[in-house]
Amino acid sequence: MAAWGWPVVAGERMEMSPRVRVTRFGDGYEQRAPDGINTLLRKWSVRLAADEATVKAADDFLRARAGVEAFDWTALDHLPGKWVCRSWSVSYGPGGGAELAATFEEVAL
Repeated sequence: MAAWGWPVVAGERMEMSPRVRVTRFGDGYEQRAPDGINTLLRKWSVRLAADEATVKAADDFLRARAGVEAFDWTALDHLPGKWVCRSWSVSYGPGGGAELAATFEEVAL
């Protein structure tokens, strides 16, 4: 499996949304249960600020996977995982600098 090999800016944000099945009853009561065995998957908003060539290589890496193929990455909380990136953006600045902003979503394989 391919691995993300570019350093991201420290201090990025992690979001967690546990997958839960909810059954609601007519009297206002609801019952909750985990939805599957891997219910607590992480989602990271990351940024890569570098020269244009480095950002282009990272962009090419994400394009090659097209939001479908997972890749390895050790997140900023030092926990490795399998990830997909369904959305990202690239911006170019003056002087050859560039930035890639992406959302990495952990997947259970």
